[in-house]
Amino acid sequence: MDPIELTKTWLQQAVIGLGLCPFARQPWERGAIRIESTGLEPNDDLLQRVLDEVGVLAKDGQISTTLIVLTYDEFEDFERFLDLCETIDDLLEQTGWDEEFVLANFHPDYQFGDANPDDLSNFTNRSPWPTLHLIRQSELNVAVQNMQDPSAIYKDNIRTMNELGADGIAALWAKWARD
Repeated sequence: MDPIELTKTWLQQAVIGLGLCPFARQPWERGAIRIESTGLEPNDDLLQRVLDEVGVLAKDGQISTTLIVLTYDEFEDFERFLDLCETIDDLLEQTGWDEEFVLANFHPDYQFGDANPDDLSNFTNRSPWPTLHLIRQSELNVAVQNMQDPSAIYKDNIRTMNELGADGIAALWAKWARD
């Protein structure tokens, strides 16, 4: 399946469908989530691509967030992907964009630092492809202010994964399997 279509399916069924991100439904329904895919050639500059996407968000106030789906092998390794995310965070800070945009991330092998690899909580941040998520800080602030307890999101997500159980997660994950 096409990486963008697969990501849309995952977004609808997991992120929105399971309520893993209570902020995602509204921008999805109004078409304000941009999804881009990149299978960069070795000479292409991924950091410049990220800055280009930040520029698109900065210019187009109708877009709430951008997902950049990485479809090449270099970032299949979770540790390399985390290094990339750290570099992007540094880049956002160096360019001053960190005041306006936040980077979140998802990965097929996502693992929280304190969790075992097979811990079901890891699935709250697992996606079909390594994915960079650029979020407009102002919209995130408004969403968090409208919540009674924003820290409950993480706990609720873990509870959702545990209620699904390994078999339920495996059944859902099979829908997002890459060819």
